[in-house]
Amino acid sequence: MREDFALVDFALVAAAPERVVQALGQVHALQARAGAAAAAARGQPGATGGRPGLLSRLLRRGGGAAGGGAAPAPLLLQPEGHLPPPPLARLMLDGLGFGAGATPFRITAPVGEAELALVEFREADAEHSPVCAALSAELPGTEVFRFRLSGARHPGAETAFHVYLDGHAVRRTASISTEGTAPEAPWRVVDTGIPHPVEADSLPHARARAWEVMTPARQGAILTSMGVEPDTLFDPLPGRVALVLSPAEGGRPLSSAARLFRAARPDGAPDGGSPGAPPGMAPGMPPAPAAERAAPSPPPAAGRPEPTTDSGPGASRAAGAAGTAPGDPGSRSPGREPPAASAASPGTPPAPPSASGAGSEGDPGTSWEAEVTAILVAAVAHALPEQEQVPWLTALTARLEAGDVADALDEARALIARGDRPEAERAADAARLDALFGVDRG
Repeated sequence: MREDFALVDFALVAAAPERVVQALGQVHALQARAGAAAAAARGQPGATGGRPGLLSRLLRRGGGAAGGGAAPAPLLLQPEGHLPPPPLARLMLDGLGFGAGATPFRITAPVGEAELALVEFREADAEHSPVCAALSAELPGTEVFRFRLSGARHPGAETAFHVYLDGHAVRRTASISTEGTAPEAPWRVVDTGIPHPVEADSLPHARARAWEVMTPARQGAILTSMGVEPDTLFDPLPGRVALVLSPAEGGRPLSSAARLFRAARPDGAPDGGSPGAPPGMAPGMPPAPAAERAAPSPPPAAGRPEPTTDSGPGASRAAGAAGTAPGDPGSRSPGREPPAASAASPGTPPAPPSASGAGSEGDPGTSWEAEVTAILVAAVAHALPEQEQVPWLTALTARLEAGDVADALDEARALIARGDRPEAERAADAARLDALFGVDRG
């Protein structure tokens, strides 16, 4: 795989590709409505909808298009050549923020022994994947395995592996640097949730340094454990069907995808997944219970990673995803920090207050979502420059949708506190926001 890119994002899903296509159509509509609602919150020209729709699209607390505005252009099947050859990549890190609009998709199937669906997409910088969270919400009970890999145009390096289920991130691990790839660079680690069974053969050692927590070699080992050959992941192999989806005019309805995939499927083959799929990979099968998953390793040494005589992370940036075999002496040693402990059902948004509290869903003027949105819009209006307001709102919405409610609320409270309004007004808004989400800070 060529490295002339900044970032590549892709996901593997154990579901029939025609189901994934239909789900991506819903994800696209979700993205488009969320972007329109965020723009409408600032009154930008051409935006559809109004304030009440900003959060409901991603928290699923309401239906219909935001504010009753025009529906977004639907996702369509596009002709061959509509996108550059795989992998679908971000060539630069700038210019693709959360407010940049919906991504095109390329879906390829069947991939690997488990006959998975490969989904390529473009996504902005965040510790969660709004696309994969939304896709998993549209495919209940089906895990979505998300990978991110950086290339030569990245100023540092980013390698990530996530698992999403029912709209929530249940596993995230990543090594991220924005300033070079040397071991002594200021690496940042993300490692939350219980390791998935597909990681069992590549769990890092206990003394791993930050840049070793997630590596291309680990990604390659994970792909191999899923029955996917890293060398040929993006290749147009015989029997594979690749479809491009975007809202550009001139495409065909998504319903055409079922016929195309069925035509390429051998007679009698199951509609997605295979009996020999790895644990937790079969369509509709929930992830293995926590007790059956790999136990976390002891914590590594604290502090920044120390320089070593091994080749740096940049030397094998695409090794795992481009075919370097896990365990190759030339590849980086895998490593990790322990998963963060979490409370039961972390980040699950509470139910909206009853009509005796913040209003009923039937009254848009006093609904839960309208009140939350009003507080957040007021916060950004009094604390951020205008050009930063919509991206902040959209990013916060993505974090809420991904289940990161506690941290998102902390960020919102911090922004409220920075505002130029009277202290009593800021304190009242912060307290009300906590109450709306059922948070008691004692």
